[in-house]
Amino acid sequence: MHASAPLRLSRALVLLLAFFAALTCARAIGVLPLSEVKPGAIGTVLTVFQGTKPEAFKVRVTGVLENALGPGKSLIICELTDPRVQNMGAAAGMSGSPLYIDGKLAGALSYQIQHFETVHFAGFTPAQDLDEVRDAGTASPSPGAAEAVNGPAGTFLPLKPVFSFGGLSPQVEALVAQPFADLGVALGAPAGGGSSQAAPAAAPALRPGSPISAALCVGDITLGATGTVSIVDGSHIVAFGHPRMGLGNTELPFCSADILTILPSTMSSFKLANIGGVIGT
Repeated sequence: MHASAPLRLSRALVLLLAFFAALTCARAIGVLPLSEVKPGAIGTVLTVFQGTKPEAFKVRVTGVLENALGPGKSLIICELTDPRVQNMGAAAGMSGSPLYIDGKLAGALSYQIQHFETVHFAGFTPAQDLDEVRDAGTASPSPGAAEAVNGPAGTFLPLKPVFSFGGLSPQVEALVAQPFADLGVALGAPAGGGSSQAAPAAAPALRPGSPISAALCVGDITLGATGTVSIVDGSHIVAFGHPRMGLGNTELPFCSADILTILPSTMSSFKLANIGGVIGT
């Protein structure tokens, strides 16, 4: 945990959500400075392919794209060398999956480079930027932060959290899909996922790589955005790893989540998830 004064956030980089939860899990891993991220380094990424248990997959660092998202906001570019991920590319719902190099936290999976790649790469938000948000006491709204960013390598597409409705029939979901799409919320297809109204008997132990869902509404009808935990530091959770809604500071409930599977696509793969009960804010 940092002891330094809160850093001012760039308007171009605000994490979607930083969560406080009734959890006790000490952060016991070092951070790899961006200056020490070298081409050719082999990294390990944690995410959930099915269920709730994070699994590791390998990547190879291609390099650091300096100032890709604005002044002082760079992206770590990695080739997705694991056959499971190379075949599907970075999937929606992997947002926030932590990257470790030499046993240290280097960043979080956050950006798709382009569609229809013949060799899949992905962009990772550097760990120092995750800590910047972690330490910040306030954050200004960031208009347009959810939009794709044009860079020298093409268009960087923020990995979308898996927005899913529970409690609606597919016919009704089809009726509301377009208004939500106009707001930048793309509901997963065919159904995106489901939900359970039952609160867990005990809050599940979250760890880096665990699935987590930010709930926009809960009850008979549930709408949540499922992503991945990047950092667990005491009672503080950092997740998702990239800008999405540009709303500044908000307070939302968050829920447990269970990944059924990942549906691969040459256009945009995504996790199919069930949203569980509320476990924190």
